[in-house]
Amino acid sequence: MQEFERLTQCKYQADGAFFLRIVLRITFLWLTFAESAWAYVDPGSGMLIWQGLIAGVGAVLIFVRNPIRAIRNLIDWIKGK
Repeated sequence: MQEFERLTQCKYQADGAFFLRIVLRITFLWLTFAESAWAYVDPGSGMLIWQGLIAGVGAVLIFVRNPIRAIRNLIDWIKGK
């Protein structure tokens, strides 16, 4: 009986995250290698992309720089003791 259970066990856990990753990878590849796209990017969409990129850079500067500064201040405070 143990041999049967060992042989029937799946190599990967059948969890939702695994299947979601597979579906997203297949979707990404399908969209990447499309033969033709009967669409265009209008100037409004292009500006929306630029706005998102600029907002992302600003968010990284605000939310990453301050925690790094806080950690440095903590280390300096510990060394100062």
